[in-house]
Amino acid sequence: MKATHTVSEPILSAAGAFERAVADIAARLLLVLPGHPFLESTALHATPLNARAESMPPGHRGDGESVDHPASPLERIGMAYELSAFELELLVLAILPELDFRFADIFAEFQAPQHLRRPTLATAMRVLRPGDEDGLVAHTHFAHTHLVYSHLWQGRLLLRDDPRLPFFDQVLCPTRTLVECLQGRVPMELEGDIPIIRVEPRTQTETKLAMRLRPSVRLASRTLGGWFRESLHGVAHLHGGSREAARLIVSAVTAQQDLDLLQVRDVPPDSGDILRLAELCSIAHGAAVSLELGDGVDAAVLPERLYTPHPVFIHTSERFRLTMPGKLRSFTFSVPLPRATEQENVWRHYLGGAAAEVKLPLLANQRQLTDGDIAGIVGRATHHAQVAGRAAPAHIDVATALRELRPLESPQLAHLRTPRVPWDFLVLDARPQGLIDDLVRRVELRMIVQERWRLRDPGGRGQGVLALLHGEPGVGKSLCVDALASRLELPLLSVDLSRVVSKYIGETEKHLSTLFDAAEGFGALLFFDEADALFGRRTEVRDSHDRYANIETSYLLHRLDTFEGIAILATNLLENMDDAFSRRLQSMIHFSHPTPAQQRSIWERHLPKGRLEPDLDLERIVQQYDLVGGDIRNAALTAAYAAADDAGIITQMILEQAIRQELVKNGRSAPTLGGNSP
Repeated sequence: MKATHTVSEPILSAAGAFERAVADIAARLLLVLPGHPFLESTALHATPLNARAESMPPGHRGDGESVDHPASPLERIGMAYELSAFELELLVLAILPELDFRFADIFAEFQAPQHLRRPTLATAMRVLRPGDEDGLVAHTHFAHTHLVYSHLWQGRLLLRDDPRLPFFDQVLCPTRTLVECLQGRVPMELEGDIPIIRVEPRTQTETKLAMRLRPSVRLASRTLGGWFRESLHGVAHLHGGSREAARLIVSAVTAQQDLDLLQVRDVPPDSGDILRLAELCSIAHGAAVSLELGDGVDAAVLPERLYTPHPVFIHTSERFRLTMPGKLRSFTFSVPLPRATEQENVWRHYLGGAAAEVKLPLLANQRQLTDGDIAGIVGRATHHAQVAGRAAPAHIDVATALRELRPLESPQLAHLRTPRVPWDFLVLDARPQGLIDDLVRRVELRMIVQERWRLRDPGGRGQGVLALLHGEPGVGKSLCVDALASRLELPLLSVDLSRVVSKYIGETEKHLSTLFDAAEGFGALLFFDEADALFGRRTEVRDSHDRYANIETSYLLHRLDTFEGIAILATNLLENMDDAFSRRLQSMIHFSHPTPAQQRSIWERHLPKGRLEPDLDLERIVQQYDLVGGDIRNAALTAAYAAADDAGIITQMILEQAIRQELVKNGRSAPTLGGNSP
């Protein structure tokens, strides 16, 4: 076969083991295509892989002396996957078309009339084992009935070809990850466009800072690190907690072992090949690997064997079930939620002298914030302070920066908003006002009581703030929730029951779990209006509907037990609520019908000052019309629009007409203007 190439420049330097292996295969090809100038230039530094196989370690399919620290990715891969010299040759042969198009041209010419630009097993036999006419070597290594069992394919070094093809027509196709690794690079992405990042934990400032400021990270890394020092390698399943906390723990463990770390984030749980590809990178680069499994499915099964001699960390959600074979060294670890005192430490570190100007106990509750989030928020708050002419950021600057840089992502199951209701807008009796004030104290001072005074629940249950508001419609329950969110500077997540409740089994619980997770760590105030629709009494099971309704209630009871945030329930029908919920609530607050004096105060808060007729008699309005706060708000707004369309002044007649309109709308009889009779 006549060679057509005239270019003779070598494709790689001859410095490394992989380059020498490429040169060796080029020399083999040169025996088939004598005089080919490109192959001649590439083969100048050939060192046969057969000779190098003698230095492979025990357990390798080649015999010889051990190599404790294989220097090149090719040697590491050969050792970890127990590849024979012949399999190593196949591996390098498969890579050649990826290195230089001239190799692809050679295979297309050599394999005419198919013109395949990748080598087949038949081509590999002609090049690598020209004396083995019957292909006995290939069958010895690969054939077990009709399946291919070589670690080349099991380890995802080579892609599986069409099983319908004859054995020797199988094409040797390497994974993109293998191509990158053999050339000494960490791929930017694994197959499936999954990003992979190489970090050096021992030099990371974030890891060092976390070890100093976060005792939970320090303790967890010691526990996990101790297991790995005993087992040397294996799989650690980290579940629950936050992604940031898991990353910090893994970084701390690998820093202690003086290992680099390959991070693979947002892995689809059903992508089984991603673990194999990440493992290949781990082997080639001598690094530990961590995979963060995203949402999608609730369970996965690991393969019977892992090849990498380095630690593998897998982080999943709390409810994810990861099945690991019995032969696999494994360790299951629950990632702790960051404590409020740790959050305070980080805030204090970045705020420095300005820490005295902000409400640290309130900020420390928001445990969904990472160290990077806090650093960015403080930086933005400092900018706001400078614009306002302040030497250091005040709490208002931090609160503004928090809303700008860390807005809560609104789930489709709820309405997210940021209310701005002044605290003094509430008009309540002394008892409900005192209970509402107590809720605020529980949020603002929970770090002191639960963390510093160590009064956390000894059973490990959640330490959330939970309350139920009940009373007739319009007495101010929703307004109170808005005022609470404003006072605590939290976004309000109002649950949309029409989207949460599903007719499909298990879907309602999943929706509720999503909402609780979003509000966890005081990321938002979670509000269930008309809560009796979800938190209703469990009933005697007469049909499947009753059974699944009871399951939903039982799930809610369990989730409230573990909830670490603030949730407010509101209902007009207290008698419909399940009694078991009352034991999980800090407060059950009754909103009574407002007294005449309270009604007058509510009118004064809702009517626009400076737009009232001088002789408007609110006392008469209160005596003649017995209204709740919601009615007053609506009537005041209706009157304001009517006045704006007239002389711009709310008169007695305009206000009474607005009240009558509100009463009729609600199905109530309205007294005649200026009188007390209907």
